[in-house]
Amino acid sequence: SVNTRAYGLAYQPDGKILVSGECGSVPCAVRYLSTGVLDASFAGGGIAGGSASVQSGGGGALALSFDGSFIVAGWSNPAPGITSRNVRRFAADAGGSGVGFTQVPIGFASSNPLGWSAVALQRDGKILVASSTFGAAAGNDFVVARYHGFPSAARNCSMDVDGDGRVIATIDGLLLTRAMLGFTGVALINGITFAAHASRTTERDIREYLVGQCGMSIQ
Repeated sequence: SVNTRAYGLAYQPDGKILVSGECGSVPCAVRYLSTGVLDASFAGGGIAGGSASVQSGGGGALALSFDGSFIVAGWSNPAPGITSRNVRRFAADAGGSGVGFTQVPIGFASSNPLGWSAVALQRDGKILVASSTFGAAAGNDFVVARYHGFPSAARNCSMDVDGDGRVIATIDGLLLTRAMLGFTGVALINGITFAAHASRTTERDIREYLVGQCGMSIQ
């Protein structure tokens, strides 16, 4: 039988819905409008599917990138009986029209029959993927891998330096000013009261954010 299944889902900031999975046993991604109708402006009538070199496979997980592209991690079978884990980036074409998304495999070959089942993007653009292993020889365990990611002109940077969802002069503004003046170590965060849900409260995390996501040069 021919498989058509959904495995991953994500919401874009504009309300459109992305789904990854199998379209007739071929890895694919589908985009819907917020109304649930296929988005005709995306790829071929709303569906971006595998290639002639793919015997079968699927997209097991999906993650949005800050530059508008998205990552699908799953599996493919270049030939019957041979399974390869793979990660594909679906990015807008060079013309910027948003149509004709392309797949760029960065494969991780394996004789293991289980593909990637989870994917996440780090703030620095690196890609984390995970999967179960299978069989006694594999130890019935799990595997996690990290890819360097893809080059991008966009950066996930905002004035919300501490990552609490707000921009406050006495917190974010002060942190940014201190960093620009060359403050390091405890001096960068001294005297600042962070919100309980802030994601960056240490000098290391703030430094990594400003350098990796905002392009700041800190000595």
